[in-house]
Amino acid sequence: MIKKVKLFFIGFFRIIFGLFLGLFIKRDNKTILFGSSPNTLFKENKRKDYFLHNTKYLFLYLYNLDSDYKIIYLCDDKDMIKKFNARGFKNVFKRKSFKGFYYSLKSKFWVTDYDVCAVSNIFLSYGAICLNLWHGIPLKKIVFDNPKTEQPSKNPMVKFLRNIVKIKDIFFFVSGEYEKNCYKTAFLTEGKNIIITGSPRCDVLKNDIMNSDLFSEKDFEKIRYFKNAGKKVFIYMPTFRDNGEDVSSFITDTKIREFFKKNNSVLFCKLHPADKNSLDIKSDEAIYIVNKTTDVYALLKYTDALITDYSSVYFDYLLLDKPIIYYPKDIKKYDIERGFYAPYSEMTAGIKVYSDNELVNSIQGIIDGNDSFKEQRKLLRDKMFSYQDGKNCERVFDWIRSISK
Repeated sequence: MIKKVKLFFIGFFRIIFGLFLGLFIKRDNKTILFGSSPNTLFKENKRKDYFLHNTKYLFLYLYNLDSDYKIIYLCDDKDMIKKFNARGFKNVFKRKSFKGFYYSLKSKFWVTDYDVCAVSNIFLSYGAICLNLWHGIPLKKIVFDNPKTEQPSKNPMVKFLRNIVKIKDIFFFVSGEYEKNCYKTAFLTEGKNIIITGSPRCDVLKNDIMNSDLFSEKDFEKIRYFKNAGKKVFIYMPTFRDNGEDVSSFITDTKIREFFKKNNSVLFCKLHPADKNSLDIKSDEAIYIVNKTTDVYALLKYTDALITDYSSVYFDYLLLDKPIIYYPKDIKKYDIERGFYAPYSEMTAGIKVYSDNELVNSIQGIIDGNDSFKEQRKLLRDKMFSYQDGKNCERVFDWIRSISK
């Protein structure tokens, strides 16, 4: 009990301190603050910064835009900042620095694809408008819809602190009505705070975006090398397993490697950044292991087909209108443990396989030019995306400008 009271007063004084500082620094309607995509799921429980997802592409769009808005990016990684500077980026600062502290209080808009704490210290957020872009259209249940997620505390002291520090103006930006309906329950928010603009990350599937290879140069170079060599490029992207189960072991089978060599094809393997498993094989002309922290969206347009199970990336891949192979070999178990927002069979548009042999046969069919799911892909694509024109960043910025007036 004493420990809880102590934590309460520490949190309370931090909030008061943040509010006090806010009296002296007026928020600027034309300053937009971005935070790096975090991953707090690593075994060592330390924050790691990534340049990924929706924050990456909205940041690049705004940074390259000739406007009177000041664009700020915060992260904790010194090497990241050096690399940004080497590419000519300015206004990239350490989160725990004077400028990071100052712009946390100065910026009217905070942009995240995770939560508010991914931008800066939540105690500095009072008076800011938060844009939560999230990082994928959900098939599996997320946040408070996920049965494994701890629900909001009912402790009166915690509720008191949360209500004081909570950003009153938080808005979510989604691809369509399906995603909007998911977010209402997942984030315990009202429909009026969910805006359909399309997701910034999908713009790179339609357009060439300057610096989209930043922090992914090696993988970017490799995939273009294979395409220029005339190879068929497949990419395997399994979803993250809460239980840490390894579902990628089939890649180590020498028969799989020989199959791709024989067919002048290559399999790119990209595990989730939070996946603790690692593929203990070397990359070669048949199998290539993508760095876990690479932004895969910059690579997808160079691929010929996607192999996945329940990863939300397959929804976005529909925008490329390329074949998708689903490999949901543990679907019954996964559905029980995690749950889906809609029946899996209704939310997929491609062949489903349940063994390595079936997978190889399906890949062979694509290599041979077979594709019998174009109409299903179109139906699902139109259901999921209100916009398919590659102008999602533009619409988000239009919304920001409308609020800034």
